[in-house]
Amino acid sequence: MVTKSNISFALSVEGKPESQVNAAYIDIGNGPAILFIHGFFSDASVWKGITNNLKDKYRCISLDLLGFGNSSRLEIEYKVDSQVAFSKKFMETLGIKNFFVVGHSLGSWTASRLELAASPSVLGLILLAPAGVGEYLEPYRISR
Repeated sequence: MVTKSNISFALSVEGKPESQVNAAYIDIGNGPAILFIHGFFSDASVWKGITNNLKDKYRCISLDLLGFGNSSRLEIEYKVDSQVAFSKKFMETLGIKNFFVVGHSLGSWTASRLELAASPSVLGLILLAPAGVGEYLEPYRISR
């Protein structure tokens, strides 16, 4: 049975003063790190089947997003920018300098924005059934 770990760090989101938050996550395997970000109304456990197949070659880190699963719930309006700040600070707190990101639905939206915010730390990006990505990334298009 895989159990979630917890790590705490200071985070300031949506103009609120810095708060101590808790990030719940599952960390299994060895090798290059992959951050798995779940979709709406989900949590880190959704990645169990995939991470069990990858753990022999990769360090698989599945994160409960802010306000989901066992991670902190703040008195904020949960926006993608808040999830990006939370995910970025989470990886920094773990001391992981380079990683791949896999996101599903809302997690894809967060992952794509994380790639922009944490570049060049993000080595690669996989988006599964991305929600909201097209509209939100429009300002970042280089060519049409």
